[in-house]
Amino acid sequence: MMMTLRNIKQAITDLLKSKYPTYKAYFDNIEKAKAPYFYVEMMPAVSTIDRVYSDRDIQIDIELVLAEDACGRVARSDIYDAADTLDALVRPVLQVGDRYITIQGAETTFVGETLHYIFELVFTDAFTDAEVGGIQYELMQELDLNLNGEI
Repeated sequence: MMMTLRNIKQAITDLLKSKYPTYKAYFDNIEKAKAPYFYVEMMPAVSTIDRVYSDRDIQIDIELVLAEDACGRVARSDIYDAADTLDALVRPVLQVGDRYITIQGAETTFVGETLHYIFELVFTDAFTDAEVGGIQYELMQELDLNLNGEI
């Protein structure tokens, strides 16, 4: 069965909730959210191999926003701890449903007081017969080839 973005979203949400049960995980609008929370962006790219197989590359950016103290500051040590925790949760293998994807590398970036944990899911996906509509391929039986007038 093809892995959908909803499957990936659910796997990441479950993973984040396993370690941070009180934090919200947003994939959509977060304008009125109160920290701490995760905002997750997925940027998919797909290359078609044929009608059944596709190479997929999905960049995942998990952004962590922590609550500020009374002076408007965020403890950098909490951000560093969260970066290490996210790396341990995600790498080396991320489970999405019944599939396991090896994460080759990850990038940790700090923008102001916000953590960005970025990694890529790179895999080949296939449609099932039901998803393709039951496409059946016929095998070639015999081929006659005429090169320069000779058979």
